[in-house]
Amino acid sequence: MRLQSYLAENGVFAPRILAGPVALGQGFAIVEQFCNAGTTADAHEADVRRALALGLSTIITACDRFVPSTSLQPALLASARDTLWPKPHSKLFDFVATSAGAEWIDELAALAREQMVPAGRRVIGHGDWRQEHVRFIGDKPVVAFDWDSLCCELEPALFGIVAHGFCADWSRANRRQAPSIEEARAFKSDYEEARGGKFSPDESRLCGATFAYACAYTARCGHAGGADERKWMVHFNISSGASVQGC
Repeated sequence: MRLQSYLAENGVFAPRILAGPVALGQGFAIVEQFCNAGTTADAHEADVRRALALGLSTIITACDRFVPSTSLQPALLASARDTLWPKPHSKLFDFVATSAGAEWIDELAALAREQMVPAGRRVIGHGDWRQEHVRFIGDKPVVAFDWDSLCCELEPALFGIVAHGFCADWSRANRRQAPSIEEARAFKSDYEEARGGKFSPDESRLCGATFAYACAYTARCGHAGGADERKWMVHFNISSGASVQGC
């Protein structure tokens, strides 16, 4: 709430918080300023993709001063853990009960996890930064939502997670929610330009591995829900257990 208020006060995409947080049911609620400016855009378009990359960098830069003191948690898909998968973000997905037939996804996820070696600086950013949560006027973001997705994470890991989902808009059906591998790599180039420098080789390795793991997690959710959408997904080449070709 404090970070969202800070971003709102400084004109960085966030709606102003009017009240809260207050206890509601089993959680908490806030009241935000109603913002209906702009419309959603298609992140498969290059101008929108570049704008999202710049927007993510803008959020990270604005929040940099709070990194040493934040109590924000790491991103769901980048944290080290003893099990292959985290607790799914929704009760709709039961990975244990739907393990049959998901072995190929688990194999990819395990291979990616092996390469998620920590690298880079710790940042605060929006862990679900995607077209569905951002409103545009032309190709310029004007407001964004879902600020409970703020997290504190290593920059290349956070970017890898965002890179897997920046094209997604789950409110729309019959569209490709995932970027192609070419689009993901272009998004990485756009972000590196926005941040003022390329990721190091170690950072790029973490970025690519986290990207692959995040894609595998989404595929695992789809499998748990009874869907097989491989025709829409990014395809990875795995070389005899050696590497994952990510972004």
